[in-house]
Amino acid sequence: MTKCNNCGHELSDESLFCNKCGSKIGVSNNNRKMFSLKNKKWLYLSSSFVVVILVAGVLYLVNSNPIHTFKKSIQESSYKDAIDIYNKEIKGNTKRETEVETYLESDLIKIQQDFENEKINFDNAISKINTIEKTKLLTSKVSEVQNKINSLNDSRIAFKAGNELIKSNNIKDALVELKKVTEDDSKNYVIANDLIEKSSSEYKNIILNNAEKAASNNKFEEALNEVNQGLSIMQNDSDLIAKKSVYEKKKEEQIENERKIKMQEAKDKQEVIVEKASITIQSTEYKALYPDMIQVIVRNKSNKTVKNMVVVSLGFDSNGLPVKIRNQYSSEGDYAYEGYAENVNIVTNATFGKGKGWSIHENLGIETVLSCVKEVEYYDGTTWENEYYNYWLDEFKEKPLH
Repeated sequence: MTKCNNCGHELSDESLFCNKCGSKIGVSNNNRKMFSLKNKKWLYLSSSFVVVILVAGVLYLVNSNPIHTFKKSIQESSYKDAIDIYNKEIKGNTKRETEVETYLESDLIKIQQDFENEKINFDNAISKINTIEKTKLLTSKVSEVQNKINSLNDSRIAFKAGNELIKSNNIKDALVELKKVTEDDSKNYVIANDLIEKSSSEYKNIILNNAEKAASNNKFEEALNEVNQGLSIMQNDSDLIAKKSVYEKKKEEQIENERKIKMQEAKDKQEVIVEKASITIQSTEYKALYPDMIQVIVRNKSNKTVKNMVVVSLGFDSNGLPVKIRNQYSSEGDYAYEGYAENVNIVTNATFGKGKGWSIHENLGIETVLSCVKEVEYYDGTTWENEYYNYWLDEFKEKPLH
């Protein structure tokens, strides 16, 4: 129902004139409703258009923002695009540079956390980091995160390998791998240490048994190798350290005994030997004309004739301490004095040296002389190098007499 605007009489919605005063009503109610609907539709369409325009405007502003474009390029692993937009629209703008660096740092932290929490795998994490790395920004932070992720990945691999090796009873290699598990690998670190503690005792017993078996057969080098393998994993184990000390001493004794045996064998095989060595004083008054001499008596035990030879002598004072030997006119000396003897013509089983010698400086204080033939040249052109000489030199040179 509606009312007449002139007299207020109630009329039906379809009336065009008032049936009381006859005034024209105007537009029908249906027409008014239709008009109202049209207005609402127009307002709705207008509002939607405004929203579309606003959204489009926002999208335009966002997409035209270089920071947004840079971030999007990083997320899509388009490092070349990221570098390009940075160089063209960000570099030199302190505010934008700071915003980019803040974003990259937070992204790096998220990559690290996602890998630590196993939300992404190693390859995925490294791929993301490589994209950031190629921008040449935050290089130290990139390197830091890379190292942490690499370290954690290595630790996880080692933990897995250690477990597999334990299952196959390869305790030694399992311990090597489990020792690589780092504290940063919080998920595996405690478990790895428990496994190490349980397996170490078993492995040590194996090591000690193998070492003792080798030592009982005088294979001290082999015994030491066993112990050292154990110490490479259990560095501070007191039992292994004690055994190492014992086997080292045994090995040294063994080497010394073997050296003495070889030395005696070489001494017995000498072709030209020293029978006597001493200091001969020719004169107490006229040293310049008749200097003191080192006199060495040698015997030719070979079946050839000796033509030339080299004899080395060592001097010792009254306390048995080494003395440097100097030639008569030399200002410098040597603990091992080499004397050359030419055209000595020593036939088989003959001796040489009586009344002869090498002139030395006076007042050297030498009481004892030890000499050894170093090498010989025979008349047939062959030579002999004394194998015993090096043993002899090592035994006596620059060492007190016992």
